[in-house]
Amino acid sequence: MGELISLVKKLSKSSPQAVFTAKSLSDHETYDVFDYLYLETDIEKHYKDTLSKYRESNSIIFLCGSSGDGKSAIIGQNQKFFEKYYDVHIDATHSFKPSQYAVEALDDVFNNFKNNSNSLVVGINIGILLNFAREGSDEHTDIKESIKHYIKTNGSINNIYFINFEDYSKFELFENDVNSIFIH
Repeated sequence: MGELISLVKKLSKSSPQAVFTAKSLSDHETYDVFDYLYLETDIEKHYKDTLSKYRESNSIIFLCGSSGDGKSAIIGQNQKFFEKYYDVHIDATHSFKPSQYAVEALDDVFNNFKNNSNSLVVGINIGILLNFAREGSDEHTDIKESIKHYIKTNGSINNIYFINFEDYSKFELFENDVNSIFIH
């Protein structure tokens, strides 16, 4: 009975294991129940295809979505397959230091990216993406312009690619019905 209670606590929304973090990526054995329950989505398939296609091109892949969409879960689920080729900034809403804003942290992430040979994956919400395009360092004008281009055209340029949860509907609406393949 104690194991069942422990398992149910892991599934609770308030559980520290409910969200993938940089630490949990290195401590993956605690996610055995999540591996069992995990379902691959269309956005994850697109993510894996994109990472496979651009892994040696010194590119940036932005995985965009709202809080709770599953950006960190997708990144975490696939980290071991791509860690040789990609550095990861799993949550662009946070910084590395108490006195640092998220945009400043992204400036640091992009400085590191430009100084090494790996490609980069950034889990980010659209608000932070827009903030960076507006407020990021001028030394990252190429990245800022790629973001602005994406916002205007939904297209990618300069080896910078965007995968957005908003492009993947969770539900289909019919005349008298709502359907979700994912929920089925």
